Amino acid sequence: DPVRTKYIGEAMESTRNKDGLFVFSNEAKNLLENELKLSNILVIPKTIDAWEESNWEYGESSGIFLGDVAKFINPYLTPDAEDIISLLKKNFDCDISFVSQYNPSDKIPDFLKGCKIYPFSNEISKIISKHRVYLNANRYCTFEMLTIEAMSCGVPLCYIDMPQSLNSYVG
Repeated sequence: DPVRTKYIGEAMESTRNKDGLFVFSNEAKNLLENELKLSNILVIPKTIDAWEESNWEYGESSGIFLGDVAKFINPYLTPDAEDIISLLKKNFDCDISFVSQYNPSDKIPDFLKGCKIYPFSNEISKIISKHRVYLNANRYCTFEMLTIEAMSCGVPLCYIDMPQSLNSYVG
């Protein structure tokens, strides 16, 4: 989103050489300002808006969600992607799904035939919440918003140990 990108760039430039804190919501900013008396807090809006609904039901959920297809097929981020899909197809009789958050630079490989690839949507939480589990198989990513989105939806999460990133947030 070019508007969001411009906003973040301008916001970061405005805080250069200052102590400050980035948060993802006005609620977090208000809490930190009011309760902890912190200042110089900048709200960076999330890339994905979650539903306002808080009681998630999973009786009808099924399938495995694997996040962004472009990251999954990138051999530098997920070097064993083909093996992962092969194991999932062999051992689970369910849908295997991705979202196309970015336009993959490579064409979708043959080993993903039969997998669902949803186009990016601001209602990604509705897509994620349809699944029984979210498997983040990326070995070398920094911070994965789709993983946090899945957690906010209450979808069970499996992820590869990433001490530099996710471990700090998902335990």
